[in-house]
Amino acid sequence: MKLFFTILLFIPIALSLNAQVITPNTISFPKKSYEEINQFTSPTRGDAIFDTTFNVLRVYNGIKWMALGVDEKNPVMAAWRGGGLFSDIGEDIVVDKNNNIYVVGIFNLTAIFDSLSIVAPDTSALFLAKYSKTGKILWVKQVASNTGIGANVSRLCLSSTGELLIAGVFRDSVNFGIETLSASTGKAEGFVAKFSSEGLPLWVRRINSTNSLLIYDLGLDRNDNLYVVGTFFDSATFENTTLTSVGSSDFFLASYTSEGAFRWVRQGGSEGNNFDSCRGVAISSQNQIYITGTFVGKFSIGNKILETLGNQNMYLARYSSNGDFVSVFQAHGNVNNLRGNVEGVRVIATNRDDIYVAGRFQATAALGDYKLIGNLNTYQVFLARFSETNVVAAFETQGDFLGGVSLTADDDGAVYLAGGFIGNAIIKSFVPKIISSAGGFDFFVAKYANNYPAEWVISGGGKNSDVISNMAIGQNKNIYLTGQYVGESIIGNTRLKNANSLTDMFFIRLVQP
Repeated sequence: MKLFFTILLFIPIALSLNAQVITPNTISFPKKSYEEINQFTSPTRGDAIFDTTFNVLRVYNGIKWMALGVDEKNPVMAAWRGGGLFSDIGEDIVVDKNNNIYVVGIFNLTAIFDSLSIVAPDTSALFLAKYSKTGKILWVKQVASNTGIGANVSRLCLSSTGELLIAGVFRDSVNFGIETLSASTGKAEGFVAKFSSEGLPLWVRRINSTNSLLIYDLGLDRNDNLYVVGTFFDSATFENTTLTSVGSSDFFLASYTSEGAFRWVRQGGSEGNNFDSCRGVAISSQNQIYITGTFVGKFSIGNKILETLGNQNMYLARYSSNGDFVSVFQAHGNVNNLRGNVEGVRVIATNRDDIYVAGRFQATAALGDYKLIGNLNTYQVFLARFSETNVVAAFETQGDFLGGVSLTADDDGAVYLAGGFIGNAIIKSFVPKIISSAGGFDFFVAKYANNYPAEWVISGGGKNSDVISNMAIGQNKNIYLTGQYVGESIIGNTRLKNANSLTDMFFIRLVQP
């Protein structure tokens, strides 16, 4: 039997019944999830049903189920939360070939994930959670327990055979079940760990540091070799190889096999008290390794030396899978104002081997022949497309942007940019899109295809802070994001609430038109 409600509007009859008033509670629509609605095989034009996933009324127009009251050019957002009474953060998210969702993050004491909960043996721990494509929790596990400050996760990636790899930093000590790592007093050191598709530990590798280090990103090539990038201070040891920084800090690019065997490590940096970092890594279909980050001063990378123009400069460098340096591109800020900064934050390689870099800049930025105009006192977000390391196109947003930049791409080569903003912001599209935060730090997601401008832009958040950590895209082109919020967050037609003044984690699904 059909579960549809067919909407019939006969205006002449309604006029003849002028004494009859239809009140909202006289109409009741069938209620089904978004997945259940799309499984109906023979809907009829005019059928209506309430979508419990996205909290919208959908009407079948003879071709598809339209969401009433929603801009059909934009995706529809749904969200769910996780966490407990203390700070909990979703750090990264990936999607497998069956559109199952994996999330990694940090929780304190007790955290609730829908019908499941986990308890940290100490004050905090790392978790892995698996959700179905519809957002139903399948399992959640504590995968590392902390003593003291313990571990912080940077990134998560998924191997071709379904294993999960996590990289991050730790202080004091962290127990992965099969091994406990203990850092030198007051120092931050690194780890790389591999887990089965069911969250069971397989191996752990440590990156020692005599001072401290940061891990920003990781990625896998077509042979499941792992690449980890970050920044180290003074010195860092990768198995039997020790690096010493040229100045106060250098970047590193390290590689391991799928079984955790160390392959090689490369570094770059400048002299003096400058901060040099590597923030993102991406691998092309040809197993070319691309990294991006920032530097100040006279910067040595491979067999090249770059000199800063303005203040912080961005670089995009290319290496072979064996660690051989190939080339580097430099972007700079306002050469007449030392406050001009350009920061490379994320890099991705599409399946067409277009390379995209997203980052932030102040004042002005020069990316090859492209000149971007911003604000001296606030950061703007930029997105640039490269062919190898030659810039092909670049553009900037307008507004006050504060990090949280993330990138992903679909199989058709379209690119998705997410970030955080406060106040009013303008995202360039066919008609410039103005978005406004609800009072605090909100997030946006935009889609770019056919070079630019944006095809659609969508935003969400509450009166406090809503921060995107990262996003991923599924085989069905649904987009998934994770991060954190405080208080109350309005995401599409979903209202998330947090009973305390600390952070809970959110998980968001965007279904494209």
